[in-house]
Amino acid sequence: MEQVSYFPEQTTRFKVLLYSDGSNHSLSAAVYAATLMKIMPGMELTIIYVQEKHEGSTGIESTGWYIYDPEAEKQTREILEKTNEIFTSRGCKVNQKIRYGSTTVSDVANAIIDYAVDNDCKLIIMGARGPIDLKSMIFGGLSQTVFNRSSIPVLLIKKLPREFLDNL
Repeated sequence: MEQVSYFPEQTTRFKVLLYSDGSNHSLSAAVYAATLMKIMPGMELTIIYVQEKHEGSTGIESTGWYIYDPEAEKQTREILEKTNEIFTSRGCKVNQKIRYGSTTVSDVANAIIDYAVDNDCKLIIMGARGPIDLKSMIFGGLSQTVFNRSSIPVLLIKKLPREFLDNL
């Protein structure tokens, strides 16, 4: 019997954006994205992380320069390295991007969507925690905001069991 491939080789890349914030939910999304990469040879994945910009007090805003925060930079690198380990351990090559800006839900959602649109991504993958308080039940969290605002399909991934994530 002839083997049928559901994901035939593509001449163009299928660009996917994965949002990572270091949470167990985003690590679960990374595991799913790595699994997709193994069965979709045309998939090109970019991991995006949004880091808060730190503005100074005198003249910094008007010049567009931002104060370097080594602790925030270190935390960002650790998150990206941990996420990247999921892919390298599975033999997958990914791109990584850091966006700087406000870390409010609305601004992070806009940064994710804007990057996906600007780079012709066909899918956004991110972890979904679900509502944890009354405010997020009413207004929605980051994943719900991206899901509702994006014209690009969004794949929301629930958290994997703790035992599984501890072995990553």
